[in-house]
Parts: sequence; C-alpha cells; structure tokens
Amino acid sequence: MKVGAVVQLKSGGSKMTVTEIAGSTVKTQWQQDKTGKITTGEFPVAGLKVVDEKAAAPAQDEDEEEDEEEEEEE
Repeated sequence: MKVGAVVQLKSGGSKMTVTEIAGSTVKTQWQQDKTGKITTGEFPVAGLKVVDEKAAAPAQDEDEEEDEEEEEEE
C-alpha cells in the first residue's frame, strides 16, 4: 500500500484514496456518494484492502514519454 492507492474498508463502503501512511495508520480521502462532499479519515492498515494499486504509480514526465515513443518507433 502506498500514497495514491485506492483502498476500501475490508467490510465494504466507499473507495478511498490514500493520502498519507504513518506507521500502522492510513489517512484517506473520498467523495461521498450522495452529497459529493470530500471527506477524510484515518484507518488502521489491517482494516483496509487495496482496490487499485496502479492508481499510485508515479506519473511520467513528458521527456520520459517521448523517449519511450522513440524507442517504439525504432
């Protein structure tokens, strides 16, 4: 689990984005379905499951993308 990952309580509920990890506590934020309000919360790592780890992948900068495109063309 890392910052940016999408998680959910093991018991179910809204999908949440990890914003900070401090020891065995994970800070998250999510958008409430009914109101659209952004809510934050803290949960123990043991109570969460990762739904989408790929969401936490670091974004590539434009130079790296261009290099990859050039390699594909060759």
